[in-house]
Amino acid sequence: VDLYEARERLGGKAGAGVGAERRDDHGYHIFPMWYRNIWKLVDELGIAGSFIDCDGALQIAAGQYPRGASYRNPYSLRSIWHNLRAGVAPLPDNFLFFYAALDLMSQPYSYRAALDRVTLSGFLRARPYRTEQIADQFEDMVLEATSVPSYQVSAMTMRNVMRYWARYPQPPWRILDGSLYDRWIAPLQRRIEQLGGRVHLGRRLERLEIRDGALRRLHVRHADGLAAIDVDRAILAVPCEKLWPLLDDSVI
Repeated sequence: VDLYEARERLGGKAGAGVGAERRDDHGYHIFPMWYRNIWKLVDELGIAGSFIDCDGALQIAAGQYPRGASYRNPYSLRSIWHNLRAGVAPLPDNFLFFYAALDLMSQPYSYRAALDRVTLSGFLRARPYRTEQIADQFEDMVLEATSVPSYQVSAMTMRNVMRYWARYPQPPWRILDGSLYDRWIAPLQRRIEQLGGRVHLGRRLERLEIRDGALRRLHVRHADGLAAIDVDRAILAVPCEKLWPLLDDSVI
């Protein structure tokens, strides 16, 4: 395969930029245990030793660093009493927060059409027990975990994600012991190249050429101009907002 990447490094949001003295991660990244395909890939790459088990995370308010309240194993019933008294919120609000999570997780799959039409924020605000504290806690959790606000995430998506976490509760997630590029992206790139793949950086896709009802050519821009690349088949691993400009009448 030939892999064409628009930037000067692989990874996109799952990468790390070069700072003054080190690589700086693009936000923080966690690896839950329910990423079953990821752990198979980790074993193939031989990088299991780069991961550290984590059982909780601090919630630090302004002026509190380095101390803060902490949920521990939030999807394990064995930690429920600790988490209710953790101090992230008053105990009644904490109870309602976990109750709301159980409420969403317990929604039957037959409701998927309705849950996909309402956001997580909309689901919470429709519940009779809702409080502003619950909405704020969910907003904080979802924004930090997915980089997407709760009013843009479907309730069905979060229902499924939380169910996966409940199936694999311990440890809740793993983190890397170095930058995401050094510990994750670089080993992937080395493996691709070992298998005969070629990585081309600084190649931005600008147009898809369709002939006889099939994709025949990619037009990519690089430092020296524009290049046309003949293809038999292609996978477009690009974000939605980058894809829209490529969808002209011939593609559709």
